[in-house]
Amino acid sequence: MKNRISFCYILLVSLLFSITSYAQQTPAVTTPKFPGGPIAWMKFVNKFLDNDTTVQNLPPGTYRSTFRFDVDVTGNISHITEEGNLMQHKISLLYIMQKSPYWIPAYQNGRAIPYRHVATINFEMFPPDEDTLPASFIGGKDEWKKYLMNAIAKATITFPNAPAATYNITTHFTVDSTGRITNILLDRKYGYGIDAAIIRVLQDSPRWNPGTYNSIKVATKREEFFSFEVMQPR
Repeated sequence: MKNRISFCYILLVSLLFSITSYAQQTPAVTTPKFPGGPIAWMKFVNKFLDNDTTVQNLPPGTYRSTFRFDVDVTGNISHITEEGNLMQHKISLLYIMQKSPYWIPAYQNGRAIPYRHVATINFEMFPPDEDTLPASFIGGKDEWKKYLMNAIAKATITFPNAPAATYNITTHFTVDSTGRITNILLDRKYGYGIDAAIIRVLQDSPRWNPGTYNSIKVATKREEFFSFEVMQPR
């Protein structure tokens, strides 16, 4: 079983003016980043979760660990703390952060600066497929196809720079226990706004009937294939 793998009135005016002026004068900070970005972070985490027997034996559900840590100017992390519902099961993922490579440090005015950062690990544990009633779109398959056709037809208007071609994308996502689509992954990236549009189509989907396991609503995995044509403007 695998996981797959966001004051007095007069004084108030003066105070707000001071705060606004200070904010305008304070240079923006670029926060630390995991090397390779969010996808690399997810792959790094999944490598450990997929081989952690204590995690694999968790009951079906949604789990979360939030880490707060210092990132110094070299990207080294330290002073890590952890919180989240995994602690209720006496499971800690602190070891994952301790094995993390160097991060890209925070920057301000073009210079690396120390920064107290937050990173989160969210994952679902799914029940055995043979014992699970899968999620279903409210209204059935025909309504789901109708929604996709209409949404994709509107989305293709936003691809003015995409070459005329047929685009095929397989998506993998989770329908959580509330019927909401989450954890969307695409098997390829085309650019031209196509990938973002496909993700948006799924994110904007009406709620589903969630899957059930022993009559309890649970998160389930789904796969959806998209194929659409972008025409050359006349």
